[in-house]
Amino acid sequence: MVASFSKVKMATSARRALRRIARNVELQLRFNFANNPAWEFEKVLGNGSYGITVLLADKDPLHIRRDRNNRRRRIVLKRQLIPEQGMADFLAEMQALEQLRGHAHIAQMIDSTVNTQYFRSRGGRTVVFLRRILRALTNHPENIFKIMAHHRGPAILLEYLEGGSLYTFALRQYETNTKLPNRLLWSIFYCLMRACAAMTYGKNAPYGGPLELEELQQDEPHLLLRHNDIAFRNLMFDDYEPQVPEHQTLPKVVLIDFGLATYIKRDGVPRAGEIADKYNMHECAKLMVKLIHPRAKVAGDLYAYITNPPLLTQAWEIIPDRYGYDHFPWVDNQLRYLLCEALGDLNYRPSLQQMLRRTRRGALKSASAYGPRAPDESDAACQAILQQLLHTPDPENDP
Repeated sequence: MVASFSKVKMATSARRALRRIARNVELQLRFNFANNPAWEFEKVLGNGSYGITVLLADKDPLHIRRDRNNRRRRIVLKRQLIPEQGMADFLAEMQALEQLRGHAHIAQMIDSTVNTQYFRSRGGRTVVFLRRILRALTNHPENIFKIMAHHRGPAILLEYLEGGSLYTFALRQYETNTKLPNRLLWSIFYCLMRACAAMTYGKNAPYGGPLELEELQQDEPHLLLRHNDIAFRNLMFDDYEPQVPEHQTLPKVVLIDFGLATYIKRDGVPRAGEIADKYNMHECAKLMVKLIHPRAKVAGDLYAYITNPPLLTQAWEIIPDRYGYDHFPWVDNQLRYLLCEALGDLNYRPSLQQMLRRTRRGALKSASAYGPRAPDESDAACQAILQQLLHTPDPENDP
């Protein structure tokens, strides 16, 4: 008992120390950007054990630059809390985001550096003056590294996704006990499978180029990449895309934060690519079950799902109980059975190619494809739920 109490006390002390460090780094960054004519510090987006993530906005005095949707340009900055700590996580994220840049369902990295001190001003007065004029004319995101050049350590610049996080979406769904339309569930699931497909091959595209909708590539070497942190907090809604049929009426979902990503060793691991794929898909399927049944545990042993033939699955909480009562009668049975398969025995799970094909088929279903038990599946109803769960102000946090 004494030992357990001591461990809890040490953990609490460590969390407090981490919060103090994060607060100090936040104050440093606010000071750095306080009088900068080009970029301003807007807010902290979050912090973990090794890094802090903040939002910066372009305030170029010559012309406020706009993003691809004609909004004021905003950029996400990630930097270390403590120099030399968490370097491996930052380097892993840089490597993964560099390889995956150009994929439509992966967060786009703008730039990165292993040490912001590399951007200290060098050269004579004339060179410094010319650089200052050039920065004022272009306001290149690289200027952000120059603003922080007296700090040591890595930093990453990412596109800011304004659609909102699935964490906020899922939390408010839980609090309001909202039933999600099948079309919205299928759309999210298909985006997640696209992100899984992205993690199978690299693009290494330049920033700002066209984004590619992911499909499995037969002629590309498999990256063997495991994200290792597929969670609601690491999924973001992006924009509607009129030119992409699957995102015309429902927004795209994008995977972020590759700080814990690892690569399976190719040598000595049979079917390493398949192992990486099924691990990523398994984590995605668990999230989908939580969107159907927010109070589901989705963990532990496999349980029998009585079919012909019988199927063992972790998704037993979304199927009819042993008395035959269905707690989720509005859920598309094709979606439900696919989740049961994806969370079944490792040797019998569908391949990524099968998952892509089946989620694509589900995402293309029309609003009229569901029975009378289903909630309103219209475009307007789906968009209203997104607005309600993502953008409705929280009364407790209103000024």
